[in-house]
Parts: sequence; structure tokens; C-alpha cells
Amino acid sequence: MRPLCALILLFVLKGPAFGRNGPGSTTANLLKIGVSPRASGMGEAFVALADDVNAIFYNPGGLGRLERQALALMHNSHFDGITQEWLAYAFPTRRY
Repeated sequence: MRPLCALILLFVLKGPAFGRNGPGSTTANLLKIGVSPRASGMGEAFVALADDVNAIFYNPGGLGRLERQALALMHNSHFDGITQEWLAYAFPTRRY
């Protein structure tokens, strides 16, 4: 009977003790903010289509599909004084 009570107690207490998903419970959530307007317009479902310079952020394997040099610059102002800058440059080479 005691192991059963202990198991039930564990499941009852697990929610409040480990389930803290509210604001301020994690750090660096701003790293999840997308950097490409094209990818953001697709709901961040850009991994399979990453064929431009922003593939550096979403899927670096997509850089192999670049045909010419590319540069991406982005500035984003969020609420509460949070700003985000993004600079990406890709130079494709067929030698390697």
C-alpha cells in the first residue's frame, strides 16, 4: 500500500513542482525569434526550404544550394526595449 501512495503522491506533486512554464521561468527566449521575413511568413517552417543566406540560422545544410554571394541585414525592435540585429553573409564555393 505504501508504494502505491508514494506513486500517487509523486504524480500529484509533479505538476506544481516541475511544471513551471510561465513567464520568467526560462532564459534566452529571444533566441527563438526568427531572423527572416520569408521564414516568419511561413510560420518558421523553413528548414526544408532554406535556400538563401538565412539558411545559416535555420538549416546550415541549405547553404550548399547557394549559387551566388548573399548578404542579409535585419534590425528588429520589440517591446520593452528589446532589439535584435542579424547580419549574415554567405560566399559559395564549388571548390570544396
